[in-house]
Amino acid sequence: MKYSFFYENLCRAGAIACILFYWGVTPATAKTNDPFVLYPQNIEFQVRRNGSKVGRHLVSFLELSNKQIRVISELNLKVEIFGISLYDYYYRSEADWYENRLVKLRVDQDEDGKRIQINVSKQHKFLRIEGPNGIFSSSLDIFPTNHWNAAVLNTKQVINTISGKIANVTITKVIVESIRAEGKQVNASKFTYSGDFKTHTWYDTAGRWVKMEFTGKDGSLIEYECIKCGISDKMPKPGVDIE
Repeated sequence: MKYSFFYENLCRAGAIACILFYWGVTPATAKTNDPFVLYPQNIEFQVRRNGSKVGRHLVSFLELSNKQIRVISELNLKVEIFGISLYDYYYRSEADWYENRLVKLRVDQDEDGKRIQINVSKQHKFLRIEGPNGIFSSSLDIFPTNHWNAAVLNTKQVINTISGKIANVTITKVIVESIRAEGKQVNASKFTYSGDFKTHTWYDTAGRWVKMEFTGKDGSLIEYECIKCGISDKMPKPGVDIE
């Protein structure tokens, strides 16, 4: 028995690609989009399906010697019943950025032994995207599927780093509410993605990504609960609240 619904809906929700970002233009939706300020201890989410833990998602930010910034993301998912593995998924990506633009991205996925690779590279005035669904090109300022950086909330198109396709999205603010993150209650703004994929994401008043959830194809509730997302660390510099 395969739980391919999990993989399919992660693709639709863009859940895996919380790892990537573009910080060149800070919109009026966040105080800062510097990952070293927002997340000085990196990011960790626990992934739950109908309340049961099925994996975790880690994101780390590295400053390279050549002034590039590298974002490394790893996602491990495993669904088991009575100790028997029904679904096993691993995702890893490395993205290099220079002067506020993506210059290189490699994504490796392994779903129950089926391996997929996606590569994005800068080609003069556009990005070349090569994956299992073909070769595409996009402008240099497009976001990969992204949740950590609140600047993505102003976009209409993103690169889906699961399928390698360019996705059309509409992102709408729904409500400000109290959610649980890092073991405490915090106020966060809820946003809904619609279009080529559907999901809900939450950001705190500083613009940190603190929660995500979406409905699986089988009707199950998939939740990202923040274990580590910068809330307990030093607050970002003053600016415009996301609310």
